[in-house]
Amino acid sequence: MLLWTVLVMSVCSRQSVAIAQQNTSTIPGIVSTAYDFLQSHLCQGHRYGYDFHFYRPSLVKYSADQWLWDSGSHMIVWSHRNVTNSILSLRSMLHLQAQDGRIPEMIFWANRTASQERELKLQWSSVNRTDLTQMPVLPWSLRAMYNATRKTESTPAANQLLREFLPPLIRYFRWWAQTRSLDGDGLVYIIHGWESGLDASPAYDGAYDIPDSDPVPRFAQLYPKFDELIEAYRFEDMWDQQRILNKSKKGALLFDFFKVKDVAVNCVYAAGWWELGLLALQLNDTALATECRRAAQLTAQGILDKMYDAENQVFRTLYRNPTTGAEEASSRITVQSLFPLLLPKELLPRDVADVLVGHIRNTSEFAAPFPIPSVSMASPSFVPNFSEKDDLMWRGPSWAFTTWFVLEGLHTHGYSDTATEVLQGWIKAVRHAGIWEMYNPINGSGMGVEGLGMSTLIVDWLYRHGLVR
Repeated sequence: MLLWTVLVMSVCSRQSVAIAQQNTSTIPGIVSTAYDFLQSHLCQGHRYGYDFHFYRPSLVKYSADQWLWDSGSHMIVWSHRNVTNSILSLRSMLHLQAQDGRIPEMIFWANRTASQERELKLQWSSVNRTDLTQMPVLPWSLRAMYNATRKTESTPAANQLLREFLPPLIRYFRWWAQTRSLDGDGLVYIIHGWESGLDASPAYDGAYDIPDSDPVPRFAQLYPKFDELIEAYRFEDMWDQQRILNKSKKGALLFDFFKVKDVAVNCVYAAGWWELGLLALQLNDTALATECRRAAQLTAQGILDKMYDAENQVFRTLYRNPTTGAEEASSRITVQSLFPLLLPKELLPRDVADVLVGHIRNTSEFAAPFPIPSVSMASPSFVPNFSEKDDLMWRGPSWAFTTWFVLEGLHTHGYSDTATEVLQGWIKAVRHAGIWEMYNPINGSGMGVEGLGMSTLIVDWLYRHGLVR
């Protein structure tokens, strides 16, 4: 059974109620609706010996648990309204940080029945967290919290925040370097599509043994492999990360092999190191800042050397062929291909940045009316609609966090006109449909879950572009 569809006894506040009607026709209406949705997702209580306070992804479909990158997005949004909520959410997440530094993809704060806990034991090594991690977005969350605290309180208060949260995030990034970087190229592996958060992205089709001749696989071809991986990792490998990563190819029974160097994950990882280094400088910790900068440089160079297809001027996700074990490049052009824009100016040549912006502005690729599609519109894998019946996500619709990261990259490199155009398209989608899990990039219809917390990220850019005061 899929974890996020398991019904659990709610730990959310009694004030958590659905929003009756969205009013997103104006900028103030978008902001008000976004915070109403987030507040309705509040979960708080005491479990595993810790107080917790966080915001679940939504009131339906996703259980009352804490996801890494969802919570990271909520922290960014709350930093503009009530940074204490961001601080409590990050503190709750770090309560369950593993001893080796890994921050789990998901923490099971929700109360469960005995049978539901038995089901967790069939999938994970613990009943309180998954053994996976997720897109390492937390440096941007901490940056937002730091800036908000410095603005609303004082620099000493903001620095105290860094003293609390910077060390565990450094431990987490060192875990990535020590556990997931295996080939001497600075690039890190994910071991499941859930670890990027881009579950069924076409960039992973090859890694899931889906041939290029089948650009739009059926649910039955793809999704069972997600569950088989978890089953294999649990019972064949006992969630030993080194044993999982040391496999050279898939086995004969279960689908038990997934080794992917995702472009987006590696760019977020590299740029995340850089952001952590900048925060370290706020504490005058030059030694730590140097470590962070060098780690960012190493991975950025690997991205440029191994992931950039210079002939076609596109960045490609790499994966180990599940049959042969050979490293191959994905043929699918997805939103991950735009993520090298996250790399700082010091690490990304301007001519390469110009190429990336060209893809963003190309109306045949990513310049959709309601940006940014998760798959290039020129790709045979592009499917703008989403069906809950199939639940194959990230195969065409536009999502908030990936659009947020593209805007972050455009802002980093000074492409203000393009950033404004992308933001205006995002605003148009929300005005047209409201706040939804994802959007059809062609007609702007909202799809998936209504009011997904991650989709409130538009508020961050409304503030940063001066559209909210």
